[in-house]
Formats: sequence, C-alpha cells, structure tokens
Amino acid sequence: MLVWCNNGPWNKTIAFKETAKHDLPMPHIDLVEQSINYSVPADKMCELADFDGSVSIQRTRGTITARCHEEEANFLALNLAHEIVQGEKTVQEARDFYTQSVLAFRTNKPAPYMEKLLFTPQEDTGEPDHRTMSEQDMQAIKEKAMSM
Repeated sequence: MLVWCNNGPWNKTIAFKETAKHDLPMPHIDLVEQSINYSVPADKMCELADFDGSVSIQRTRGTITARCHEEEANFLALNLAHEIVQGEKTVQEARDFYTQSVLAFRTNKPAPYMEKLLFTPQEDTGEPDHRTMSEQDMQAIKEKAMSM
C-alpha cells in the first residue's frame, strides 16, 4: 500500500494493492481509501452501512472513510453520507443519486458531487467513549504491572 497524510481535504489517502469487488453502481474494484474528520451519530450508522458498504466510520477516532476505485467516487460517497446524516436524503435517495452522478460523470456531464467535498470536514470529532472500570480496579492493574 501507499499512504499519503494530509493531502488535499483528506486526513489520509491509502492506495491498496489488495482490492475488493464492489458493485455499486456498477462492477468495479475498490482500492483507494480516503478519510476525513467527521462525527457520525450512533443512530445514523446503520443508515450509512445500508447506503454503501465501502463507507466506514471510526467513532473513537472521529473519522469517516470512503473506499472506491477513484477519488471522485470517494467525494461522491462522502457528500451523500453527509446528506444522510443531516437528514437531507434517505438511503434510497442517496443510492439513486449515486447512480445518476456516476452515469453523468462517465458520460462527461456535470457531476458536482464528484468534484470536491461540498461540506467542511469537522474538527475535534473523536469520541473516547466512557470508562467502565473503577479507580480501584485500575489501581489494582497498575500495582500488578509494577510488581512484574
């Protein structure tokens, strides 16, 4: 794999040698993964999974990632994911729009969702979760580690 950090709007871009077959909206292979800072509410995660299996969320890190065959498709996927999170499109509307945009792009017609991010990536998006271990338990672990 090749990795670029902080390139353009992306936190990270990875080009993988290993690919994944993906049929949305037509058969192709996913090999370029790109991430931005973005907080996805837990109640929207299933909708995003239903929208596109190549969009993934890391709540602890506060990132959303798209993996497709080209950067333009990643722009499209993340722009539509943002609209799903904001309640502007349903999953089906986003999937239909995705298909229409790729068709337009491939036939040299305007496809603005594939040109750039149409929203600003967020800052301070990480969610460290909540501690479930007591101070006493953590102290016991610390003491055990010190005795080794």
